[in-house]
Amino acid sequence: MFKGSSSGNHKNDIGQDDPALQYDPQILLSRFICAIILHLQIEPKICQSINLMRFSLERTANASRKLPQFLVALMQFVASIATEIINMFVIC
Repeated sequence: MFKGSSSGNHKNDIGQDDPALQYDPQILLSRFICAIILHLQIEPKICQSINLMRFSLERTANASRKLPQFLVALMQFVASIATEIINMFVIC
């Protein structure tokens, strides 16, 4: 993929500067702000899914209804965590 050793220049396969590997302070700041906004958007959904899992285990009297409720809340939890992790890898 990249040719040469770790000489400090970030060239792609055709010898041009790769803009994805340039760490401009403005780009880093915008990525950081995007990461904070992403976390603030996803964090309430994670708390909601934890509360739903807790509610399904503690307050549902019918045992046959506990598992589907818990699984739906677990799916929301896993999807939210996976979304945050994947987007952090993409942003950073």
